Amino acid sequence: MKKPKKTYLATTVNMNQDFPNGVYIGDDHGKYIDMSGWVPDADYGITERDWYKEGLTHKSFAFGTPYRDADTGEFIVSATTLLKPLMVLKRLLQQMFSKLCF
Repeated sequence: MKKPKKTYLATTVNMNQDFPNGVYIGDDHGKYIDMSGWVPDADYGITERDWYKEGLTHKSFAFGTPYRDADTGEFIVSATTLLKPLMVLKRLLQQMFSKLCF
């Protein structure tokens, strides 16, 4: 991934108390880019996650089904969107919310 994209992702960390880990990206080859410093276990399986599968159907940011976060154990909901393909990769941008205000 190009440096400017990683720089953008880094600016989203701790930007808002409702999504302190910021925005991150997962692709269909299992690559996960998270500038918060969280590193998933080797068996994490990004493409098997519900947020990833739901995000494949989102052409713009949309909320998915709430789930238990692998990092914190809290119930959260993700907003995901499918990014424009980079060569042959399908990439998803995700943002997790621990609290929602309506």
